[in-house]
Amino acid sequence: MLKGILSSNTCANCRMCCIFEQEDVWEVPLLCTEDAAYIKENYPDIEMEVCADGLHFVMEFPPNGEDASCPMLSEKGCLLGEHKPFDCKIWPYRLMEKDGSVWIAVASLCDVVTSQGKEALLTYYNNVLECEVKAYYRANPGAVKRTHGQYIFLREV
Repeated sequence: MLKGILSSNTCANCRMCCIFEQEDVWEVPLLCTEDAAYIKENYPDIEMEVCADGLHFVMEFPPNGEDASCPMLSEKGCLLGEHKPFDCKIWPYRLMEKDGSVWIAVASLCDVVTSQGKEALLTYYNNVLECEVKAYYRANPGAVKRTHGQYIFLREV
């Protein structure tokens, strides 16, 4: 979905978005009903849990405090292909709450994307992502994440 601004190879070599620190567990992607059904059918050992905002992967954090990888991350990348959660498809874009409103934001952790500049990121959102993001948000209001300092807020959704 982001091929216009980010190559598959860049993502495959980084995988930062598929690794979670315990304090960033709030970033674990929301799973829509269809994707959860696909995962249950094809990966029955993968645990999912219902949280306040919807269904998520159960993250297994090592006892030594190390980071945890998404359970769908393999040596070859994400096992889900077209069934990848929407949060993952649009990463580093993210629906976020700001001052009581819903905004589209970009994680500042992805240097390849943020180096393109705020105006280019907003233009890409407006021209490529906006319709899908709005439709997804209407169907999944729990997908809105809390405000976080590592994000660049682009505009209100």
